[in-house]
Amino acid sequence: MWSGGIDSTYVLAKMLRETNHNIFAHHIYLKNVERRDVAEAWAIQKLGDKLNKIRPFKFTFNHIDDSQMPTMVYDMARVCFEAGAVSKAIYHSPMALNIDKWTIGTHEKEGHNWERWEFIKHATRAAEWTKGRERFIEFELPEMVTKKEEMRYLKEYGLLDDCWYCRTPIPDVELKIYKPCGVCKTCHEVKEV
Repeated sequence: MWSGGIDSTYVLAKMLRETNHNIFAHHIYLKNVERRDVAEAWAIQKLGDKLNKIRPFKFTFNHIDDSQMPTMVYDMARVCFEAGAVSKAIYHSPMALNIDKWTIGTHEKEGHNWERWEFIKHATRAAEWTKGRERFIEFELPEMVTKKEEMRYLKEYGLLDDCWYCRTPIPDVELKIYKPCGVCKTCHEVKEV
């Protein structure tokens, strides 16, 4: 699951460079009260060509609009459910791909832990369920590194400047870009680094 952010781009780039796995990246254009979907879309567009030069990978996306919700919907639940939906769609498709594992981007300070994933992986299985299917895709948490290590790695390969990181980007209409808000949790993390 690839958002175009620092964490997920780091994981994707590392897998492309350091494994021989067949990679199938999926992006959710998640429109919500934070309004970072446009900034993410720009990042995905800029990063896609660069990452494909490392080695080709399959890529799909879909759109989910939660912008009318009174507050933010738990986006990781959306990601987990979507991972299962993608797996089920591919399982039934003529592409005959077999996804055996899926992952996300995260880092040490974010605090994802196994207790959380033991609970939320059921969203993946709910979407993936198919009568007669023998097994489900396995969630594999990537090796945890610091945000600083991720940023150093992405910078080394010319990818860092194209990643998004702000949770609530501010549109600059004149420049036709989105700027970091400077006050959200991830803006503070990046400033620290």
